[in-house]
Amino acid sequence: MILCNECGNPISQGAEVCTECGAPICAPSDLSVLAKTTVGGPWKCPHCNELIDDELDVCWNCLTPRDGSAPEDYFELETTSLEFAALQEKMSALPSDELLKILNFDSTNYRKEALEIARRELSKRGYPGSPKTESNEIKGAKHGISVKTLAQEVETEFWTSIKDGDDPEDFREYIENYPNGVYAVIARHKLRKLGIDEGSVRFDSLPPQPRTFANSLGIEFVWISSGSFMMGSANGEPDEKPIHLVKLSRGFFIGRYQVTQEQWRSVTGNNPSSFRSNKLPVESVSWNDVQDYVNALNLLNDGYDYRLPTEAEWEYACRAGTRSDYAGELEQMGWFAGNSGSHTHDVGSKRPNAWGLFDMHGNVSEWCHDLYDENYYSLGEGIDPQGAITGEFRVLRGGSWDVDARLARSGARDWGGQDSHDGSIGTRLIAVRRAFRP
Repeated sequence: MILCNECGNPISQGAEVCTECGAPICAPSDLSVLAKTTVGGPWKCPHCNELIDDELDVCWNCLTPRDGSAPEDYFELETTSLEFAALQEKMSALPSDELLKILNFDSTNYRKEALEIARRELSKRGYPGSPKTESNEIKGAKHGISVKTLAQEVETEFWTSIKDGDDPEDFREYIENYPNGVYAVIARHKLRKLGIDEGSVRFDSLPPQPRTFANSLGIEFVWISSGSFMMGSANGEPDEKPIHLVKLSRGFFIGRYQVTQEQWRSVTGNNPSSFRSNKLPVESVSWNDVQDYVNALNLLNDGYDYRLPTEAEWEYACRAGTRSDYAGELEQMGWFAGNSGSHTHDVGSKRPNAWGLFDMHGNVSEWCHDLYDENYYSLGEGIDPQGAITGEFRVLRGGSWDVDARLARSGARDWGGQDSHDGSIGTRLIAVRRAFRP
């Protein structure tokens, strides 16, 4: 069976247009995906210099193809007319890491048949992120793996609640919240069937997202669009490996600066910091302290829910599209032991990264929401990872004024107990827009 790329409606062989939405049907060549292969002896990865076995065409460490091309280009649509059965046979023979790359890249490059085969094949092999089947959940429980993230469950629950209705506000709200979601194509098709242009609809309860905003306390936030990146580092510690592809399916607002002492005091009425000044980052705050601060912010009912970033969100925002150890020249972007003078500095006094975020390297380390697990990256959770399921410590990122440059790298990981606090630990927040109903 062939499905329409536009609306997902089943179509018959030989049809030139979809009977449901009128979209032109691509040639059968779009049905299959072929892995590029080359032959030769053991080869050195052109990106991380790892020595790779001849039988692998992609570096196990950083996913860079043998020929040095971008991982996104590793798979291409095959230019033959293989039928679905042949596609299934071919993809079932692919290594698991190649199937994971198919699922983790932009799904618009692949027909739904290819994606479904990849999911089902990975499910048989017990990989996290594959569909929830009874056998796979047993494997997941055995290894302590969550096969479906909280974000995915929330999205599915929302979609299930609206999919059979005909209220355009519901589908518009879904697209606003999940622009690259699993059901986004269907939501847009439903709007068209209702005679509504997605781009022309605006609701007072759900205004268009600005690129930046400042809340009533003066905390500035920057919009970070959804996307994919290579998480981890070949130049770092064992807990930063293997480098793996991560896809964040939803954009988010993140603080332009680290939370300042003035902003902290205005909510809590106290200032625990060792170095005192309104524009210095608040420090000596524990993970639990930050949770209390976030809860107080959420009582403002200002249209946003505040929280800590996940570790993946933090590294994605820090890298700002880069793959090197730092998002720019460290001396110009961050305060660390080599230039800080043994104290913190006013937020924003160094250069920002390419996405307009300051002090992502140094000044104070920043709490993330995730529980820390030194082996977490080996699980290969590639879509909206939420961190370890169990653990004693919480993740810290970014390095601080009292560490060397190596610990201020984009991929460097640190950790601390939930009650840990000292003069090098601060915070930066995420803001998630609430969708109010009138």
